[in-house]
Amino acid sequence: MIAAVDIGGTKIGVGMVDSDGRVLSRVQSPTAPDKGYAKALHRMVNMLRDVSTSTGTRITGIGIGSTGPVYPFTGEFGNVNFFPNWRGENPVKDLEHIFQGAGHTDGVVTP
Repeated sequence: MIAAVDIGGTKIGVGMVDSDGRVLSRVQSPTAPDKGYAKALHRMVNMLRDVSTSTGTRITGIGIGSTGPVYPFTGEFGNVNFFPNWRGENPVKDLEHIFQGAGHTDGVVTP
């Protein structure tokens, strides 16, 4: 199953999508960029685990969309007005490290 993460200026949405594109589960949380990237990453991880558990499925990939700029070859945040202290942070590498290390995914997929 593919998990999707949408990082926006006001909310982070996470969902689990089947091979036919049907959303099986979804949750959201305020982005709260002023609380820092590490706390937002922690919420993303918890939401990903929640949608995996609620659907009884294993995450096989994660697609990430975000307000930009995001560097397409590295996955790092650029200078984003909504996230002034997140420049250089990398949700692609961070989620890949967390979920591959835990044996939950086969990989992180980004556009």
